[in-house]
Amino acid sequence: HDGTLDFLGRADFQVKVRGFRIELGEIETALAAVDGVGQTVVTARENVDGHSRLVAHLTADGEVDVSSLRAELSTRLPGYMVPSAFVIMDALPLTANGKIDRNALPDPATVETATVRDTGRDPATEAERALCEVYAEVLGLNKVGADEDFFALGGDSVLTLRLVGGARRAGWVVTGRQVFRNPVVADLAAVAAPVAPAVPTPLSETAEEPLISLAPGQLDQIESMWRKRR
Repeated sequence: HDGTLDFLGRADFQVKVRGFRIELGEIETALAAVDGVGQTVVTARENVDGHSRLVAHLTADGEVDVSSLRAELSTRLPGYMVPSAFVIMDALPLTANGKIDRNALPDPATVETATVRDTGRDPATEAERALCEVYAEVLGLNKVGADEDFFALGGDSVLTLRLVGGARRAGWVVTGRQVFRNPVVADLAAVAAPVAPAVPTPLSETAEEPLISLAPGQLDQIESMWRKRR
């Protein structure tokens, strides 16, 4: 009545993830069209760093292979619209009015990993084990398999910088270009180089001549002058 306008947010389900405007209903429709999938709801969840990723909650008729489900969606949707996590539920939570209660959907981080994603092959090498842990830390996931793709799991150019830094702290050197060219853990591990240990260089090897050359007795003169100034 006083002309004040309250901005409560969008009234639709369009979100922005990794720079792309995404209509969540389009993803839900594609999911529902997959054999064996029942009810679906897709949300954009922010991790601790404020980066959004797509999460699909769904019911299914029997067992669902998440890898096959992701592959099927990839044929129907562009890569940036494929959810990075899938949570299989017996039933979706409802409000008192019988509508899906989006606020009551469980966070993937609180759900048993096996029901969220099929993480695939376990790491086999020291580099793969280290990078799997870094991937999981950067992406906010419980576990990442050796054959999983950084960008398919929600990675972006900003998180790539964190990945590079995390890998170095874990003892492995990778570059941003290598991440973009080899986003799968196993492929990146194959080109990663161990961090070289820091070896102190003797002073005699750092310069061909002494930094300061003093004639006999000059050191005593300098010390005497310094004491006078004090």
